[in-house]
Amino acid sequence: MKQGPISVLAGSRRPFTLHTSTFTFLTLVTFLTLGCSSHGGDVGVSVVTGDADYSSSDNFDVKIVQAASPMSFPKADKGSIDVDFEITIKNRLTEPVTIDRISLQSIGGSVYRLDTSSRQYKRSIAAGATETFKFWAPARVEGTTFDAKAPLVVRAVVDTIINGATQRETFNREVNGRVGVAVGRS
Repeated sequence: MKQGPISVLAGSRRPFTLHTSTFTFLTLVTFLTLGCSSHGGDVGVSVVTGDADYSSSDNFDVKIVQAASPMSFPKADKGSIDVDFEITIKNRLTEPVTIDRISLQSIGGSVYRLDTSSRQYKRSIAAGATETFKFWAPARVEGTTFDAKAPLVVRAVVDTIINGATQRETFNREVNGRVGVAVGRS
């Protein structure tokens, strides 16, 4: 059942009208703003803004998943944490490929940012096969975040060797959805 607009006669001859969904949204935003401004801790809202789905090549299907949600205590660990990722690569070629090195960095907003880091693997993937690579990436956190599984756009640069020739491919992937909220104290 569709609800009609709410009309209020505000002492004038013309009625003032708000649609129920707009009114509810504005009320919620007002309460959140007032609640956050009177709170002594940090509240962060994060939205993904980077190019979340870019591939320099169709030869590989690359998926990046954050495997764990670390917690940071900046006064104790100076805002530095390690974040566990799993990078799954499917070889779409008709020949084997060697994954020589993978580099990760964040390119889209979050309550934490990945420092650029690289790991050497030298692992072969047969034609049509899939391999998963474990990657611990160093990150910097703003404030104390509970459940640091906030949205993030990650760039993976994959150095490959195919028939003795080296190639570099780039893949941007969205990790953990589009919007996240972190609450804590600095």
